[in-house]
Amino acid sequence: MKISSHPFPFIVLEGIDGSGKSTLLKGVQKYLEDKRVPFYITAEPTDLEYGKRIRRILDHGGRDEDGNKVAAEDLQRLYILDRLNHRKSEGEFLKTMAVISDRDWESTLAYAMAFGVNPRWVIDEHARLASEAGIELFFSNLTLIVDITPEEALRRQKAMGKILDYFESDIAKRGKLREAYLSLPAVLRQLLPDIPFNIKVIDGMRPPEEVLQSVLLHLEPLLIR
Repeated sequence: MKISSHPFPFIVLEGIDGSGKSTLLKGVQKYLEDKRVPFYITAEPTDLEYGKRIRRILDHGGRDEDGNKVAAEDLQRLYILDRLNHRKSEGEFLKTMAVISDRDWESTLAYAMAFGVNPRWVIDEHARLASEAGIELFFSNLTLIVDITPEEALRRQKAMGKILDYFESDIAKRGKLREAYLSLPAVLRQLLPDIPFNIKVIDGMRPPEEVLQSVLLHLEPLLIR
């Protein structure tokens, strides 16, 4: 496992649901179109086989089609399998354009830590499943974590009339997840000290225009060449 060495940068946006990633992506998209920078925007979970299974579980309170509660490790494994399928297309796009993803493996690690799964297990399971599938699992050149309070995230989603899923419906779950996201840089330095992760935390509590400008300051060195 290593940082992406493709010709174009791989960038990931992370944060708890309601942090404003969708709004940010629209701003980034307009900026890149204006600058005529080639790019592809994607998201996880995907619309592929495993991504659809994940969405069904989340929409049914964390239970499978038989009504059984899905163990945290089993759910995270589905995310990893979905990601490995996703990497095939991402790798092809990165040969000719930048790829910006709404969530990636950092979200799996954060959700796992928030709900009691050992982060070392998540890393080892990524490596094991990638090796079995013969797929190169590369990490982003830049990960931006948009940080807001759980209360503000919930307020925004309710204002938009969003139907909340299994993870979104509990304010305590959001709080644990936020803490996990903020601890990611330190956790990764400890568990994978030889990999030079580039993770930045963005204050998402500010007005959207200010948040976008902060994001662009980090993106420009990678995207505008």
